[in-house]
Amino acid sequence: MVKNAAFFVLFLILTSGVVFAGGQTATKGAYMPKNGEIRTADPGLTGGAEVFVYVPNGIKANSKITEPIVMVFGDKDFTAETAAELAETSGIWQKAQREDSVIAFVNSKGAEWGAEDVIAYKAIVHDLFTDRIEKAGGNGVTWLEADNNFSNGKYSGYRGLRQFAIGEGSGADFISGSLVDDSLELPDVWGSKYAAPVGVLLFNSNVLPKQSTMGELEYPAIIVNGNQAVVDAYKKLNGDDKRVISLTSSKKNGFDYAALLAQFDNLISVRRIGLGAGSTNVTLFDVPLFETLGITMEEKTITLSNGQNIMYQTFMNGNVKNAAAGSIPLIMVYHGGTDTAEFVTTVSGFPELTGRENVLVVAVDNHLIISDRSLDPLYLNMEIVDKVIQDNPQIDETRIYASGFSLRVLILGLTLPGVLQVSCPIIV
Repeated sequence: MVKNAAFFVLFLILTSGVVFAGGQTATKGAYMPKNGEIRTADPGLTGGAEVFVYVPNGIKANSKITEPIVMVFGDKDFTAETAAELAETSGIWQKAQREDSVIAFVNSKGAEWGAEDVIAYKAIVHDLFTDRIEKAGGNGVTWLEADNNFSNGKYSGYRGLRQFAIGEGSGADFISGSLVDDSLELPDVWGSKYAAPVGVLLFNSNVLPKQSTMGELEYPAIIVNGNQAVVDAYKKLNGDDKRVISLTSSKKNGFDYAALLAQFDNLISVRRIGLGAGSTNVTLFDVPLFETLGITMEEKTITLSNGQNIMYQTFMNGNVKNAAAGSIPLIMVYHGGTDTAEFVTTVSGFPELTGRENVLVVAVDNHLIISDRSLDPLYLNMEIVDKVIQDNPQIDETRIYASGFSLRVLILGLTLPGVLQVSCPIIV
């Protein structure tokens, strides 16, 4: 759990006002955040754009690499106070907190939104929201750097999967007219090379999307006070009316807070999935709601014989939890290098399988750190399997399977034929 102290609002009472985290001073009587803090992003990570990041109290940074990246573009420039006020007064801070995510409020670099802001947007997505991969111990193994205190000023891991844009007025015009564009790309990215928003929520804009024909990407859109031409254009891009919501609000200038809160979950309810680094093979999926599918997810930790702690997640439906001993198959799922259990379960669809079939799915996290050369790492993985079987007597030990990304599962299948009935690696 993130230390609460890392998220307290840092301020200094002065005769002229209050100092926010990041150094900006607010005047007396200005809005002070109560449920999180506002940080001013490093311009070196934002392409030079001014960006205020709202960080809800108590979130776990870097926990999943699958948190939604939410960026807000206004008709007027944000200040630290107005960004905090929008996040908290509208209530969307609670949505971000639930998702272990932050909200970035982006200002234009010039008097109007333009080409420089497109460059800044790409920098924000890739540099401010980055996976932070580092070499470990000089042994050539890479994994995700755990930085639960945001000490380097960066936030959730980017995978091209869940970046969303909210805009009002000229900010919404910029999103639609400049960012809804298949040609926006980023290099050297695992998951997808596409930088364009996965979904948009637009207030008071009548600008048609830049992408005029249906291409590789879909663009789910929620359009508030947009004309029919805009609505029809987004329907054309999606090829599906269900991906476009059109609403009318009496608030013709500024964000409608009630609509923003009501539609926030609809906005972030989708994800892209791309196969392979810099993939152009991208599909849009709904984010599963485990509760509605009758799926129970639990996180557990095992201490291995070499002293290392490994977290793993279990997924099952109610029938599996109460099944007879020795009656349920087990699927062990392993992520690839630099990834996490949450990432592989998000993009693989294995958890959703447990909502349809009586099967237990277990996703192992950070298994690549099982690297003590004095012990067989595959044997240590078997310690995890043994623990899962011990805790779940309903598992049929003659039906244990493994799948996941990259070479790890292939090695498991070749070296443990007496344990695994089927090993199905997904090499990407």
